[in-house]
Amino acid sequence: MDLWSPSDRLRLVDELSACSAFGRLADRVLAPLAETLQASGAVFVEFAEQPGQGMGIGRRVYVGTCPWSVDAYADRYFRADPLMGAHLGLGAEAATDAPRIGTLPMTEECRNSEYYRRFLQPSDIAHVLGITVPVASASGRRLLCLGFHRRHRDAPFDDAVIRRLGLMAPLVRLVLSDLAARDALAVCGAVLERCTRAHPRFGYVVFDEDLIVLHTGGGAAEDLGLTDGAASGGDLLGELRQRLIAAPPQCDGAAARFALSRPGAGAAVEIEVQSVQAGSGQRLIATTCVPGPAGACERHGLTARERDVARRVCAGMSNARIGQELGIALRTVENHLRAIYAKAGVMNRTQLAALLLR
Repeated sequence: MDLWSPSDRLRLVDELSACSAFGRLADRVLAPLAETLQASGAVFVEFAEQPGQGMGIGRRVYVGTCPWSVDAYADRYFRADPLMGAHLGLGAEAATDAPRIGTLPMTEECRNSEYYRRFLQPSDIAHVLGITVPVASASGRRLLCLGFHRRHRDAPFDDAVIRRLGLMAPLVRLVLSDLAARDALAVCGAVLERCTRAHPRFGYVVFDEDLIVLHTGGGAAEDLGLTDGAASGGDLLGELRQRLIAAPPQCDGAAARFALSRPGAGAAVEIEVQSVQAGSGQRLIATTCVPGPAGACERHGLTARERDVARRVCAGMSNARIGQELGIALRTVENHLRAIYAKAGVMNRTQLAALLLR
């Protein structure tokens, strides 16, 4: 008879639900579940597709008396793990995104294997209960796995304990999927911000399904007039909304493309809008870009180095910053600028930017 009480379940639910970062997995997920399942140790392992290399191991977290074992598993033994290979989905595409639960089949073949002799025995692992959660990822297939261990002197995991893990499986899936989503969002945000720093005239806007602006980055706020102090955004934003209402892009379909101009703003803003389905509803992701000065530079006969300087002038960089980026002396930057002004027929950097960006 399983003596797991409702109050015990509620305490476990509270512990797991409080896990808001991978760094809290040990104390918020692994330790409470190990106690509930009467395990001597517990481990979290992320299996992820690596470009050109198949499945590999990413982050891992361990709770127990053999902390070295998780690194040994990741470095040498995980591909020989019969539980992951045959039962929990490492070797083949999972037919469903539901969690999968299994126990290590301690057969005669397993006991005679190198995996058992070189890894399980030295780690004092005789019984393993595991659960995997498949997670969709833009970079490929990922499996988030929790494993629970018992020692050689312990009894195997019985049906009552396995049922306990089964009851908690939906919450385990929710917690791990949420952590993976937070992680992916942080990475994507960092990549976007890095792109916008590298290309100052690139920007992005995220709309919800009602065309309310949720996020902006890069030069998008300036491109669409969101920095002009208007309560409801700039004129270009309103025009973009009207275009999207008239011809909304379909979810995961072809992107909608627009070229919108504001009076006196120089070059048109090129906008591409893609509709995607997020967990909380439809999102429209618009990228904005004002064409750079490359074509105008060529028309005025600038050399390759002069084009490098001119592009950075148009991005608002100082002479000192341009020198640092290009690895040239400040006096050399000034000499390049005099040559650029002469070829373009302008007197200063403001006139140069107005000429090349229009």
